Order: sequence, then C-alpha cells, then structure tokens
Amino acid sequence: MTYGEFLDGACTFGTFKLNDMARFVFFVLDKDGKGRVPRFQLLRFVESLHGRKVLAFERAILPQDDGAPTASKGGDNVVRLPAAERQRATVDFDGLRKLCDEYPTMLEPMLIFQTALRRRIMGEGWWKRKEREIERHFRTLPRTSERKRRWQERTLLRKRRADIRSEIGVLAYYFKRKERREAEREFPRPIVTLEEETGKVCVAWTRTGGDDGGDGGDESVETS
Repeated sequence: MTYGEFLDGACTFGTFKLNDMARFVFFVLDKDGKGRVPRFQLLRFVESLHGRKVLAFERAILPQDDGAPTASKGGDNVVRLPAAERQRATVDFDGLRKLCDEYPTMLEPMLIFQTALRRRIMGEGWWKRKEREIERHFRTLPRTSERKRRWQERTLLRKRRADIRSEIGVLAYYFKRKERREAEREFPRPIVTLEEETGKVCVAWTRTGGDDGGDGGDESVETS
C-alpha cells in the first residue's frame, strides 16, 4: 500500500456513517454485482468480524425454515436454488440495512476500529470539524453549482452576441432584424445545464438554426 492509498482509505473509512458501513459491506460481498448477497455468506462475514459465532445474528440472518445452501465445487459460494428459494436465501441492500438497524452490534467491530483510527490519526475533534465542512459543502452545492451555471451561460451568450455584432456590424445588429436573425442561425446558441449526479456544468450547442429560439444540440462540452 502506498501512502496515497493509505490516506484515501483512512479518510474514506474515517467519515463513514452506519449507512455507509452497510453499503461498504454489501459492496464487498456482492462480487457479481447482482444486487443480492447470500445470507450464509453475510453470516460468515459477520462472524469473522466478531471472531466467533453469535446465535442471535445466525437466527436473524439465516431463513428460519431453510438450511444454509452448499458451496459450489470451485469453492465459490454460489446459491443454486429456484427463484422463490433464492429470494429467501439472499438479502438485498435494504434487507441488510434493516438488519443493521435491528441489530446495531452487528457491525460494531467496524465502528470500534473507525473510532480507534480517528483517535490515532489527527484526533476526534479534527474529524468532527471535517464532517461539518463536508455537510456544509453538500448543503450549499446545488446553490453554488447553479450560480456557476448561470455565470457560464451569461459568458457564452455575451461572446455569441459579440461575434454576431462583429460579423454584421453594430447598426445591422440593432436595427436590421432580418439580417440579425439570419446571422444568429450561423452561430450556435449555448445550452448550459448541470449534470444531475456530479453537479458539473455541461454546455451543449444548437445543431442548426442557432437563433435565440433554437432547439436541440449535438455537441456538448463539460466544464468545471
């Protein structure tokens, strides 16, 4: 492990909430990305965290009317059951999150490790300040991104108007509407939007007929 990898791992794990812990566990166990984890595999993981078998966890995780399915010959824990039985023998993320809510001590060793990590690296006070900064950042992110989008849009529109005036002249731009409309079709109009997931500013340009009433674009550019 390099120092950069250690730093990324420590900062990520150190800021996990319980929901993040559960999502991390599910990501680790859901190796095939199908969105469901075998219950017996989840139980083995929980037992490895606690270093022993816990009857309460076994009763909560495993279906009451079915035994644990057997592993495949290759050693991979693959559930090979009919659809209805597979549904009972596996758990999705919502099911795992519900188990964590009902049995808070299930992921307790991970939380204890996180607490020790935070105390030994920078101290608990530093981590709490960083958590508040992160929360403030995401709380203000939509407003900040919208301001950035508007600024980018105004900048591109000003440049477009300046290019049109330079092309046909100032008098034609303000007093000859027909010439201005024809010139506007030659200059694509910017359509500035925000990417939903990341909040990045994206610029698309009108394909043809780039006047102020133009539609649709086939070229887009991402800007930060």
